[in-house]
Amino acid sequence: MTYFHYYATTAGKTDRILQYGVFPVALLAATLLHKGDPKKAFRTALAATGLCSAAMTTVFMGLESKMVSEDCRDAVSAELGIPAEQLKFSDFQHSKNIIARKAYKDFTRLQPIRYATDALFLLPHAIGTLMPNATAKYDLVDKLKDVGPGLAGKSGYWLYETYGVPKTSHYEIVKLSENIESTGKNIKADDLMGVYQRTRDDAHLKRIDIGNAEEHQALRPLLEKMADAYNKHDGKFGMSEIVYLIGMGKINIYAADNRTISQDAIKHSYQDIERVISVGLKGIAQQSHDRESGVSAMFAKNIPAKLPEKTFADSFLNSAVNVAQSIVGKGPKRREEWISVRNPGDSVDAPNLTASR
Repeated sequence: MTYFHYYATTAGKTDRILQYGVFPVALLAATLLHKGDPKKAFRTALAATGLCSAAMTTVFMGLESKMVSEDCRDAVSAELGIPAEQLKFSDFQHSKNIIARKAYKDFTRLQPIRYATDALFLLPHAIGTLMPNATAKYDLVDKLKDVGPGLAGKSGYWLYETYGVPKTSHYEIVKLSENIESTGKNIKADDLMGVYQRTRDDAHLKRIDIGNAEEHQALRPLLEKMADAYNKHDGKFGMSEIVYLIGMGKINIYAADNRTISQDAIKHSYQDIERVISVGLKGIAQQSHDRESGVSAMFAKNIPAKLPEKTFADSFLNSAVNVAQSIVGKGPKRREEWISVRNPGDSVDAPNLTASR
């Protein structure tokens, strides 16, 4: 389940009217506007539906990109050694952070499909404008032919994104953030276990076996240490630090074979947590930037010395994201009581952790 479906299934009444009630309202308005011309009224309603759908897609684009930026920007900054305020959205593609990279790939892959399905509603209007006398009469069959592409496109896309696109590690971060913001509760190791397991999914690694006492006892104290650091609410350890540690694979209990539990790997995991708590992501970013230091040498092999020049596609994406975020920023803040903290079959307190890839 991706962000679009997350918001689409947890929205308030106004949002639901916009999502599912655009066409009936547009058809009623177009019928009153074009009295005596059902063909024109129907196609005008379709065009209005397409434009409204594109506007909603842009809003969701702004919401998604803001979520990715807020959760991942500081983590990517620490990784790449680039000040967070200098990072552009397209720079996330150069990250080795699994959470940030998967979120970026999903975002850029799904936006064109969403806008393409929005455009299908405009197709009959465009054809009707270019060939106004193509048919003399306009019956039910003609209407079905006109509305068919748009409905089929949106229905197919909804099915694809709902059932064909798996939930990701960043989805778990979003769900956890909304839960914290709406309830004010502290997080637990179980919450972080969900993020950890999804991250392993995204990295195409086997989930740890919670039924294996040795694996469970090796990993759980690391997650509890992170949860305790977060629950201090002292500004030193937040969601960005969680994204950094888990997304960069700093939380690890295995040796190189990814099967044998390694006390050395566990020791390094504790050290990485302590390092993040002590110097913060800004401190790590500075150390990564200063490649002359012995500490940053550990990271230099994973960090590009210089980000590649922006392509036209990168610049276009950054501009589109800026516009979408500015639109979202001008609107009212989402009412958090609208947000459901879990999906059917999911549990924030006890996520399903037994499945493995």
